[in-house]
Amino acid sequence: MGKAAKGGKKLPAAPLADKKKKAKKNPLFEKTPRNYRLGGDIQPKRDLTRFVKWPKYIRLQRQKRIMLMRLKVPPAINQFSMAIDKNQAASLLKLCKKYSPETKEAKKARLMEMAQQKKDGQEVKTKKPQVLKYGLNHVTTLIEEKMAKLVVIAHDVDPLELVCWLPALCRKKDVPYCIIKGKSRLGQLIHQKACACIAITSVKPEDEKELNTLVNNFKAQFNDNAEVKRRWGGGIMGIKSQHITARKERAIQAEKAKKLGLQPAAGTYSHPGGMTTTMRRRDFEAGQVHDDFQQCLLRDGPEAQAATYSWELNQKRAVSLLLAGSVAGLLGFLCAGLLGIHNYYSGGFQQLWAHNKTFILENNFMGEPFPSGHNYCPQTVSELVHDHKSAEGKLFFGFGLLAAICILASWYPAHLRAAVANTTDFRMG
Repeated sequence: MGKAAKGGKKLPAAPLADKKKKAKKNPLFEKTPRNYRLGGDIQPKRDLTRFVKWPKYIRLQRQKRIMLMRLKVPPAINQFSMAIDKNQAASLLKLCKKYSPETKEAKKARLMEMAQQKKDGQEVKTKKPQVLKYGLNHVTTLIEEKMAKLVVIAHDVDPLELVCWLPALCRKKDVPYCIIKGKSRLGQLIHQKACACIAITSVKPEDEKELNTLVNNFKAQFNDNAEVKRRWGGGIMGIKSQHITARKERAIQAEKAKKLGLQPAAGTYSHPGGMTTTMRRRDFEAGQVHDDFQQCLLRDGPEAQAATYSWELNQKRAVSLLLAGSVAGLLGFLCAGLLGIHNYYSGGFQQLWAHNKTFILENNFMGEPFPSGHNYCPQTVSELVHDHKSAEGKLFFGFGLLAAICILASWYPAHLRAAVANTTDFRMG
């Protein structure tokens, strides 16, 4: 058999075998793969931002920006980050552009015209122009003399110490002011590169209405806004520091939970009140959970169990105090009413424990006994308890005071706004 196989006997081909078809190459589209090895094609462009050695002034800009984010910024400095918006700036610049001071060429032409008029013997008529006032010393003088109607301060003056005291001076002198982004925009108004501040002292009659609108808006936004003088800025840490702080906070919460003796549970656990973490998360996504304390309940683990235990304890205490206050108020009404009925029939609280059962009847305003044979019957509860020295008044006000203390101590608007009974939510407030 070995010899027959070597003789080259051809075996039949498989009937269902797929024949390999050679792909025909299109001479119009030839594949030319790139070779990025040494001496090959040009390397593709890559983002080398982190490997670039940037110029020193760019590095200083970026470092200054990060430093201003990290450090706590006092309100006197932070107020320059709260500038007017785009629409307000557009209307303000449109008004100021009408009162830009004359250029050097216009001034030269005006002086030449005046000189020519003098030479011809004509009377020279000069009128004080209505233009913007600029220059830090000049604007400061106008504010102190209360001649400025509106002061515009740039937010990016460097050094900022030049103008950081200007808003306080405007508030003291009751001069409206505003902070606008860009000292270069103020510089364009007065034909200079930059300008720290400008002042408007007078405008034409047709612009009075527009100026008054801007003044009222800026006065409410800056002069009368107490938040500007109180809001600190900065204090924003990097993403790594935020994660580290959150990790430390979680560790502290876990330690507190251990001290309370709560064991961590894995996954979704059920609360004693019948509400699970999944249900709280569902309410949070639906927008029904608003405060940070309830957001803490959305997390699983010992800190969530501790928060849940405290939350449910406050709910039970609030319900108990609310019930006690309601009962005390009801008792005040009942006791005052019973004493009023007794006084109507028997003539006085002091006769209740008296040995003799004789009635003490009251007289009307004419000094005669009442025709009914009983004492006077008050028509309302207020008339019954109006005298705080009477027995009815003392009982009513005593129980009322007790009820008020219990209801206030329950703090039910906060503790019962998400009260739970089994799986049904009952919210108050």
